[in-house]
Amino acid sequence: MPRPIRGLVAIAEFGSKFEADAAVALLLSEGIEATPSYDPAMTSMIVRHMATDRTFEVLVDEANAEQAVVVLEALEGELPPEFTEPFDLEPPTAGRRNDRRSALLVIAAVLVAATLATILVMTAVS
Repeated sequence: MPRPIRGLVAIAEFGSKFEADAAVALLLSEGIEATPSYDPAMTSMIVRHMATDRTFEVLVDEANAEQAVVVLEALEGELPPEFTEPFDLEPPTAGRRNDRRSALLVIAAVLVAATLATILVMTAVS
């Protein structure tokens, strides 16, 4: 384990900055001071898309370490179903495309009707 930084200890490791930031936000909402720790190079646009063995740590004060671990462990396994269901990679079906086209046709028809009504009113006034 790395040496503590000014009394801070690592209580968790995550594979992404997002996960570490979410854990920090949870701890802060519980009143536990926390901060993420990671290599600044990991936030560059190029490195984000590369596989790496580096991790993002969550650091807390040594005095709050046990309480912070309890908070994070209580959260495990409670993700909403949207996060655990398989992602649908299929392209939209023809029916979904037709629904969008129908809506666009209705909007176009309303705009044409409004334009024609405006022209008729303008010519009747002149």
